[in-house]
Amino acid sequence: METITDFVSGEEKPKVKSEASSKNLDIEDVFEECGGYGYFQLLLSLVIIFFVICNAMLYMSMVYIGTQIPFTCFPPELNSSLIPENTTSEEFLEVLNYKIDQCSVIDLQLNDTSYDLSSINSTKPRNCERRRFDTRDMSSIVSEFDLVCERSWLKNTAFSALFIGCLVGSLGFGILADRFGRRPLFFVGLVIFLTANIIKVNSPSLLLFNIVYFFEGLGQSGSYFCTYSLMLEMLCLQHRMPLNFTLHCAFPLGSMCLAGSAYAIRNWRHLQYAICLPHFIFFFLWK
Repeated sequence: METITDFVSGEEKPKVKSEASSKNLDIEDVFEECGGYGYFQLLLSLVIIFFVICNAMLYMSMVYIGTQIPFTCFPPELNSSLIPENTTSEEFLEVLNYKIDQCSVIDLQLNDTSYDLSSINSTKPRNCERRRFDTRDMSSIVSEFDLVCERSWLKNTAFSALFIGCLVGSLGFGILADRFGRRPLFFVGLVIFLTANIIKVNSPSLLLFNIVYFFEGLGQSGSYFCTYSLMLEMLCLQHRMPLNFTLHCAFPLGSMCLAGSAYAIRNWRHLQYAICLPHFIFFFLWK
C-alpha cells in the first residue's frame, strides 16, 4: 500500500509480483507472451505430421508384406524328365494338385517311360511337402519363408513380435523421455527401428525376421510417442485440439500413400526400402 509520503512526493515504487502470483505462472502463460502459435510451432507441427505419415507407411506395411501368394504343390521326388510328352511342367503340376485341399498333392505313379496320368483319379492325395510360389506379380514373406499350409501360423508370430515391440517401446520410451528428454529419445528410437528395418529386409530366416521386427516396433512406437508428447507440450491449449486432429488425419493419409506405393512396387524387399528411405530426412533435424 502506498504511504502518504510517497503520494505527496510523487514517486511510485515499482510493482513487484507477489509470490502467490508468480506461482500461478505456467508454460501456457509463457507461450502466450511469446505470441502463442509462432514460426517454431508451425515448423514443429509440419515435421511431426510428415513423420506420422512416414511412420504409418512403415507400420501398415505388414498388410502387404504378409499377403498371400499363389502356390503350387509338387511331390518331393518329382523328376521333370519323366513328365509325359506334350505336357508342360506347369500343366502337369496343375493336374497333380488336389482340388479339394490346396495343401495336398496327388501321389505319382510310373509306367514304363513316364508318369502315368491315367491313374491320378484313383490315387489318394498326400500332404504337400514342397511348394512353388508364383512371384511374377508380387512377393511377400509368405513366399520368402514358405508360410502356408502347416507353416501358415508362423506368419502371425511376426506380427505379434511387432505389436509386443510397440507395447514395450511405448512404456519404456515414455519413462526414459521424462528422464533424458523427448528429442534425444526420438533419435534413439529412429536409429533403432531404421537399423532393425534394414536387417529385417535382409533376414535369411524367419527367426531373425521376428527378432528385428520386435525392435522395429519398439523404436517405431517409442519415437512416435516422443514426437506426440513434444508437439502437445510446445503448443498452447487452444491449438492442441486442431493439431491433434490433424495429426490423427495424417496416419490414414500415410496408409493411402502406402497403398499406391505397394501397387507400384510389388517386391516386398524393395517396398520396405522405399518406405524406409524418407525417415533418414529426420536426421538432418538434429541441430
